[in-house]
Amino acid sequence: MALLTGNAGELDGHLTQEICRLLDIDKQHASFYHPEKNSVAERFHGTLNAMMGKVVSDSQKDWDLQLPFVMAAYRSTVHASTNFTPNYLMMAREVRAPVDLVFGTPVDQPPVSYDSYSAYVENRFKQAYALVRDHLGIAAQRIKRQYDIRVRPQKFRKGQWVLCSKASSRSGKESTPLILS
Repeated sequence: MALLTGNAGELDGHLTQEICRLLDIDKQHASFYHPEKNSVAERFHGTLNAMMGKVVSDSQKDWDLQLPFVMAAYRSTVHASTNFTPNYLMMAREVRAPVDLVFGTPVDQPPVSYDSYSAYVENRFKQAYALVRDHLGIAAQRIKRQYDIRVRPQKFRKGQWVLCSKASSRSGKESTPLILS
């Protein structure tokens, strides 16, 4: 498993390093000046901005008061690509909301021991992650099909000029016009 973070110093402390070591996580850094390399975070920021835009007042002075509620909604929403909520994938359970007090929730049996609970949670994680891998594979195939529908293969004729790009030893690329033969 890998964790991709920005280059902020608070993300590289001893605690973070020790957690990554204990959980066998390969910690990686995003490139400086290339935020688009971290497309997952960029996509999440777009989603967060859209959600905040629906709840923040016109003056935009209360965004910090709305953020915890928006994040709670995001974390408790089933994502189409995984078919799970982020809460479940992080904690192997759903978080109880105030509405659960009114309507009730199924009562879990209390664990017999710490060892049995640990094994139970580990099993739930393994099952969830296996399902997520399957769902992400299906989502990737669906995205590929949608992409392939829009792609038009390019046909070239003999003798037609084409612009060909080749990598050089210098930074950047050179473009050279070629004639197909």
